[in-house]
Amino acid sequence: MKTWIIASFITAFLFGSYNIFAKLAAGKLSDSLAAFILEFSAAMLVLIYIFFGRNLRNDLAAASSAGIFYAILGGLFIGAGSIFYFYVFRNEGALSIAGPIIFAGATLVMITAGIVIFKEKMDLIAIGGMLLTLAGITLLSISANRI
Repeated sequence: MKTWIIASFITAFLFGSYNIFAKLAAGKLSDSLAAFILEFSAAMLVLIYIFFGRNLRNDLAAASSAGIFYAILGGLFIGAGSIFYFYVFRNEGALSIAGPIIFAGATLVMITAGIVIFKEKMDLIAIGGMLLTLAGITLLSISANRI
C-alpha cells in the first residue's frame, strides 16, 4: 500500500476524532471562541512540529509568495468553516448526520476542483464513488429532516 494512502487513513481518523471533540465543545462556549481555541491549539501543535520536528531553515527557504498566499486563503476558509461547524452542532446538528454531510460535501468540492482546476482524470470507479457520495449526502439530508 502506498504511504500516502496510509497517511490518508490516519488523517481521516484524526479529522473524525476532531469532529467528536468539536461536537462535545459546541454550545459550551461561543462558536467564534470555540473556533479560535480549536484553530489556535492546532497552530500551536504545528508550530511545535516546525521547531522540533523539522528543519526551520529548509522550511523557510522553500516558502514562496504564492504558497504563503494560498496557505492564508486556506486558513481563512478553515477559520470561517470552523465557526459554522460549531454553529451546526450548537444548533443540535447530529454528529452522525451533519459531520458526514459536511465532509462528503467537502469531498465533492475537492473532486470538482480536481477535475476543473487541476485537470485530474476520473475513471468509472471514481465517478461511481462521487455518485455514491452524492447519494449519501442526499439520504443523510432526508434522514435529518425526518428526525
